[in-house]
Amino acid sequence: MALSGLRDDLSALALEPYSVVVFGSLALGTWRAATSDINVALVLSRADAVTLRRLGPALGRARKAARVTPIIFERGELPDMADAFAVKLAHIRAHHVVIIGADPFADLRIDPEHLRVRIEQELRNQLVRLRRKISELGHDALGAARIVLAAVTPLAIELEAALALTRQRRPDEGGLPVLTRQRRPDDVGPPVQPDENEAGLRATFEAAARRFDLDAPLLMRLADLREAVTRDAAPDAIDMIDRLLGVLERAADFVHRWQPARGNTT
Repeated sequence: MALSGLRDDLSALALEPYSVVVFGSLALGTWRAATSDINVALVLSRADAVTLRRLGPALGRARKAARVTPIIFERGELPDMADAFAVKLAHIRAHHVVIIGADPFADLRIDPEHLRVRIEQELRNQLVRLRRKISELGHDALGAARIVLAAVTPLAIELEAALALTRQRRPDEGGLPVLTRQRRPDDVGPPVQPDENEAGLRATFEAAARRFDLDAPLLMRLADLREAVTRDAAPDAIDMIDRLLGVLERAADFVHRWQPARGNTT
């Protein structure tokens, strides 16, 4: 597998202590060979130009082999990155697999207000993009079905982050199913089976519907959607996309009004 080759190539470089973490669809169990990238975070002692050029050939081979897409951090900058990329790093922290080195995200703390602002921003971004798509779509049911399907994972990420935020705890500290599994460096296959991921998605949507007073029947329908969208699956897509507007509006408004307790971090 591409990750095994990447691990071997990086080991041969004899870098200073570093970590490699898989996140995204492979860590969640939704990876598809035909369509998905493999997201990895490289956390280095130093990410200077010399080191990055040394990494280039190994990352290039992994990209060609299986669309491995890296994001590169310096270990010491992660606390500051947690302010700028609060939702992304909260999601990585909750759903990742360490394949090399120590876990660089285990003790990462994220300021609740930074997280709140980023969640609201992304929910409102999804909302305004969806409005534009509906204006362009007209009554194309199959097109609506594709848009709704593509919206499921981004919506779930923001709702999961909002749940963790408003409950004043980390996503991996109880309440919702955790899809992360720590693995040995030689065990880099998909950590979660699709049925487990679907159960986690339903749990997230059920909890969000209760917490934020959202459209529960719509969210359950979204949780049941499958990768393939056919004309047979499209008859209710126009209704779903219309109702999705309301879910995004209501969730964004809830997050906008929410205030963290003083001195609390997630």
